Amino acid sequence: MAERSKQDIWRNHDIWKGLRMPEPNVLSSFSPSTRPLFPNGSMLNTPPERLDLSSKNILEYAQSQLIQMQQLSQEQEEIKEQQKLLMQQQERILKEQDALRQREVFIRKIFYDASANMAVADHMVSAMINQSSHVISPMSMSVPDFYSSTKHAEMLLKKAHEQQLAVNQAEQLLLLQRSAGNLKLNSAFGHYNPGNRNSISSQSAPNVQSLASEMVTDPPPLSGRTGIIYDSIMLKHICTCSNPVVHKESPGRLSSIWARLTETGVANRCARLKSRKATNEELELIHSPEHVCKYGGGRNKAVDDDKDFVKLKCGGIGKDDQTVWNDLTSAQAARIAAGSVLELATKVAMGELKNAFALVRPPGHMAEHNEAKVGCYFNNVAIAAKYLTTQKLSNRVLIVDWDLEHGNGLQQAFYNDPNVLVINIHRYDNGTYFPRTGHASCDGAGEGKGFNINIPFSGSGQAEYGDPEYLAAFRCVIKPVAEQFCPDIVLIAAGYNAMSGHDSYNVTAECFAFMTQELGRLAEGRIMIALEGGYNLVSLSQACEMCIRSLLGEQITHLPAKSLKCAPNSFAVKAIEECITIHRKYYQFVPYLNHISLSVYDAVKRDQEEVDTITALASLSMQHPNNFNQAAASNGPALLQKR
Repeated sequence: MAERSKQDIWRNHDIWKGLRMPEPNVLSSFSPSTRPLFPNGSMLNTPPERLDLSSKNILEYAQSQLIQMQQLSQEQEEIKEQQKLLMQQQERILKEQDALRQREVFIRKIFYDASANMAVADHMVSAMINQSSHVISPMSMSVPDFYSSTKHAEMLLKKAHEQQLAVNQAEQLLLLQRSAGNLKLNSAFGHYNPGNRNSISSQSAPNVQSLASEMVTDPPPLSGRTGIIYDSIMLKHICTCSNPVVHKESPGRLSSIWARLTETGVANRCARLKSRKATNEELELIHSPEHVCKYGGGRNKAVDDDKDFVKLKCGGIGKDDQTVWNDLTSAQAARIAAGSVLELATKVAMGELKNAFALVRPPGHMAEHNEAKVGCYFNNVAIAAKYLTTQKLSNRVLIVDWDLEHGNGLQQAFYNDPNVLVINIHRYDNGTYFPRTGHASCDGAGEGKGFNINIPFSGSGQAEYGDPEYLAAFRCVIKPVAEQFCPDIVLIAAGYNAMSGHDSYNVTAECFAFMTQELGRLAEGRIMIALEGGYNLVSLSQACEMCIRSLLGEQITHLPAKSLKCAPNSFAVKAIEECITIHRKYYQFVPYLNHISLSVYDAVKRDQEEVDTITALASLSMQHPNNFNQAAASNGPALLQKR
């Protein structure tokens, strides 16, 4: 009985709790040399009452080690649970990101479809309207056929605009979801290393809510990048007649350009900035308070009660057929256009951006101090230039307006300002082409004398205008004057209605991109382009893409052969000569006087010949320092025959 109680004590002693004890007969089968030992060499089957003092110490040590082993085992279980939870969270996040990508692809498909429908509808109805004066005849299309075709195009346009509104809402939702899905996964998973499952931080695993709320807040640096602004809100500016076919300045312009930039990957290479509205103080830098109140959304009376607005033939309301007005959307779009141009110009002037392109509408270069004209409500580029000079961000601002129509608003805004040089190249036709302003003699007033330059082209019905004429004006007037002015920043009012598909001019997208590239060599590359006119969707999208590629640093090395080898027409040569005659008292044009009537190819060739002649004469002076006059007299005529 005593022996049994000893075995019970042996089995129930605390030191063996949690361990699997072998049976006594198994322990007795071990020889003394093979029996398991404790660290001090005592036998495993030594009864507790026979343990000496050192054995008791070992029991305490073993007990503490057992407790630690149990704690480690519990921690390992907790770590496994944490790892399992983290893996589940990681899988959930990856699935959400896949869903976001699929949704983005779906939204982009809808966007492309809507843009395509709008482009097709614009082209169809534009073609029918352009031909309506001679198509509706007994020999061609009947009135019912034309009416049904127009109705079909209007339905297509209405459907496209409904899709566009859905796309705008989807884009906003996509941006929010993309921001929520762009998580810092590394920080969310702590110091967990998949290669070592036992290495994990002691901090508790974050829950799903904390993961979803932790977003990347530090944007990439903008310095050295090309900025761009595009906001779908500006697409909502449309006549209340809901028929954009009648008005050439339509939302399809912006949507077509953005679709092309997105499809070609150009948009992804730019830093897209958020648009903003211009404030009243900024708008009043150029416009009167009454004008800002009228077109900035501050009017307290209905449009029908305003004497400046009339009922249009299309059924809508506006100042004229191209200056339409929608109380719900027009003021907001006009403010955003002006504010976006100002935002990009400021960041370029401050060095936060290398250069920029403002994809905005409505345009603004024809808007005057107290009058809106041809779809222009606020003079976007003028407001930006005035802000830069008044805030001392730039001392000298160069504005180049290459829209087909004269920038009368830009001329008016800086006609007395010596800090802003405005150069307009436009169609004039001896004052018969709208807006019938921009004669070469308008060279400024007061302190601004010589800081307003017009290159008015005439004879459009008698001669062809294209790259040779624009390159001649750029080579002989714009570039030399700009280099002598030494601007701090270059602003371009970029209208693309001088391209094919418009009013008889055929300037190519490569020509506009080349001029952008050359102007980018000024002002340490600080250049900002703001969209103005241009209504042929195909050529407009192509030109914008080419100019943005030029801003991104892609060299324009190829121009059409006709552009390089053809000389400018006589009307253009006369206009350039008249411009130089007026402004030669302000600027130096001597090297370019003999180049006006030459093609680019011939002008470069003549420049090279003159350089060779000067080099040869210089070498003679080095070889015969004492007899240079005699050598030049004998050899000079033979050398100068090259000229």
